[in-house]
Amino acid sequence: IRTLIKDCLEPSDNLYAEHLLLTAARGEGELGDNPYAVANERMSRFFQNKVGLMPEDLRPTDGSGLSRQNLVTPRAIAQILKWTDSQAWSSDYRAALAEPGEGTLRRRMETVKFAGKTGTINAVSTLSGILNPGSPQRRYVSLMFNSAIVSSAKLRTLQDEFMKAAQDWQFDEHT
Repeated sequence: IRTLIKDCLEPSDNLYAEHLLLTAARGEGELGDNPYAVANERMSRFFQNKVGLMPEDLRPTDGSGLSRQNLVTPRAIAQILKWTDSQAWSSDYRAALAEPGEGTLRRRMETVKFAGKTGTINAVSTLSGILNPGSPQRRYVSLMFNSAIVSSAKLRTLQDEFMKAAQDWQFDEHT
């Protein structure tokens, strides 16, 4: 599964993401005539019960995030990243995320210590991940631009500039 997740996340393979969602949901039983509805209900329940998300923080409709009907808050993404980082398999998950110089971050943020995931559809650009992964000063960050009227390239530049600045910000233990 480690290889599948790396193959899914780093290059952002949407077909893998769809199959991983349905496979995970199938682990709880049959999916019936409407597999995505069942899978999305199971995914929502998991994130609420295990990760602690609020119901209003997540409304999935597919496994890849390509549907405009998918809704998620940046707070939820950061909370998922933090929860994931506390699991026994966290190092495998972090290794599956793209780092600067690889995958969807191939030409981005060369000087930033970051492991994360991008998301792009028309007029939407997101960047979420862990700044300073593996260190005590790590931060869980999610930037989402929606209904943007500037180019995706401009949005990516803004995201990269934010991450570069944020990696050196000092926070106390309550921030």
